[in-house]
Amino acid sequence: MILGDSMVNNKKKHRVNKFLYVSLFLLSIVVILVSLFFAIDSKWFVLLSGIGCGSFASVLVALLIEIFHCRERNEKSVHVLNFAIEDIGAAIADYCDRYSYFVISMDEKYKCELHTFLEWVQLYAQLVADGKPQVRKTYVTGAMDSVKEAFDLFYNNRVWYLENDYLTKEEFKAISRMCKSIFTSKLHYMISDVEISSVSIVEINQEISECMLKTKDFSKFANTKYSYHQSLSSMFVHDEYDDE
Repeated sequence: MILGDSMVNNKKKHRVNKFLYVSLFLLSIVVILVSLFFAIDSKWFVLLSGIGCGSFASVLVALLIEIFHCRERNEKSVHVLNFAIEDIGAAIADYCDRYSYFVISMDEKYKCELHTFLEWVQLYAQLVADGKPQVRKTYVTGAMDSVKEAFDLFYNNRVWYLENDYLTKEEFKAISRMCKSIFTSKLHYMISDVEISSVSIVEINQEISECMLKTKDFSKFANTKYSYHQSLSSMFVHDEYDDE
């Protein structure tokens, strides 16, 4: 599964220590320059120029190795984190897609239209306000349960992700807030014996949309316009074997 290029662009945790290598390069150059104050056949010239040139070459090799290792660690972090949140992404995309399905099931004239997640929610709420029967609560809560199950698996492995620097504490908190905003909304459906109001439907999902926008790896779920035929799942979520 892929969520988009933001995963790659935002996970550059491992960086080369530029200050260290620049300092070592400058020190090597200074030693080489000092050697020039001595005669070419002087033992001091031979000693200092040898040290300076050898140090410069060693630092250059060390820098290239460090660049390679940083790139390798960054790529591994991206793959591990993608794997860690792929189920969450699939569950959230399915939750968002369901509102386009709800609207189409009520009025097929919207079948070819493109809307963002919150726009689909608002259309659904408007149709409910106009007297259309709501979809069964289980269609909504079932998607919420899927998000909860995916988050629980992610949460159970949080220590490993954090200790190995595959995930920062800020990223973990952002993903947690977003997921909890979805599955805790289930309470609105469970404690009410009557159908939830159209106003509440919008308010609940507006909070969810805002949490998505604050979570950079999932903000596209709130920003992207999608349709009944071109779902978020088909755009951002697919099996990894499809790429082979």
